[in-house]
Amino acid sequence: MSDLIFDLSEILSSDEYHLTKFQKEELVRRFVLISKLLNTPTYLIDRYGKQIFCLSQSFLDLIGYSKNDAQISQAKLLNETIAGNQAEFLLKAHVASIANDIWSKNKNNRSNLCIQYQYNLSRKDKTEVPIVSTIIPSEFTAKSRPSLFYGIIHNAQNPIIEPRVIMHYLNDDKVYEYNETANKFEYIGHTDLKEIEIEILRHIAQGTREYNIAAKLDLDINLVKYYKKNIMKKLNVPNMPSAVFAALQQNIL
Repeated sequence: MSDLIFDLSEILSSDEYHLTKFQKEELVRRFVLISKLLNTPTYLIDRYGKQIFCLSQSFLDLIGYSKNDAQISQAKLLNETIAGNQAEFLLKAHVASIANDIWSKNKNNRSNLCIQYQYNLSRKDKTEVPIVSTIIPSEFTAKSRPSLFYGIIHNAQNPIIEPRVIMHYLNDDKVYEYNETANKFEYIGHTDLKEIEIEILRHIAQGTREYNIAAKLDLDINLVKYYKKNIMKKLNVPNMPSAVFAALQQNIL
């Protein structure tokens, strides 16, 4: 089944986006390509996190919505699929992330920034799924603030008790986390990987199985499993495909 592309003509021709017909077509083309390559739920949203422009079929399958459901709920869809009272926290964090000076301070490397949302997604049948949603900036305003984001969703490894929002500055491996009390992002450290962890990541990126990695690196398979958990923790991702993706983004691999 095909992805759901909403009518972009009126929205993206507004003064806020200043997109040409070619740029709009390129946005959709890139969205479809990302959706197919990653084979994971994906979406394209506006800078405020309220308006959805594109949804992959796998996203619709995840939330249990039909295309007609999504068309009806378009502007409310993201809020409808956030479980419990997490929506207010996530919105505050998103607004703080857009206002963050890190975008304007890093004009030349702003595409190396991404924001990660960890929360419980609510499906149409009211069941909940813990997820990690990573959004990557696409277009930027004249003031270097992101105006559109591609979103990529993965299942979280563990149940999510409290939502978290984390900003990664990938070039320097710097990580910032949203503090609701201070209403700002605060620096929480780097994501340094050991040489052996990078080597294991490299093998995983090549499709090597766990037991073959253990044999090639002369490691116990349980140690390989331990390093994999460390890698995911350091890169703050829910699984190894996401770890490989993050490592490629950060030029680790």
